[in-house]
Amino acid sequence: VLHDANSRGGSRCIHTEYREGDHLKIGEPRNLFEIHPQTKQAVLFAGGIGITPILSMAYRLKSANIP
Repeated sequence: VLHDANSRGGSRCIHTEYREGDHLKIGEPRNLFEIHPQTKQAVLFAGGIGITPILSMAYRLKSANIP
């Protein structure tokens, strides 16, 4: 995790509160927008940290042969 001086808490916390070997409890990713079951083709846009859920969607679209 990149230590960002302008962090809103995430990267700063990782670098100041945790050490190598510590165990962290993480939750499942939240899907606040789903791919509609009848989708025939899709265009995905994302930037910054928003790319993470979009990559997952892109892999799912590819595995379903949806361009």
